[in-house]
Amino acid sequence: MSRAYKSEVMAAVHEMMEGFHESGAIDKQTMCEFDDACLRKVPNAETRAAMEESRVIMNARRLRIREG
Repeated sequence: MSRAYKSEVMAAVHEMMEGFHESGAIDKQTMCEFDDACLRKVPNAETRAAMEESRVIMNARRLRIREG
């Protein structure tokens, strides 16, 4: 699975911390904090559905299509 990092610097930091975690130098909670700091948030299914619905509504408005 590909990860979406906030920046190249954050990717490097996260990869280094993963090494520390694998060696036991940092615990799971600390690794989770680095995940939050370094990785971009991916919207869940509900959020994605709402975003898609909003795109459909905006396209309908642009085309002047009315409901019903």
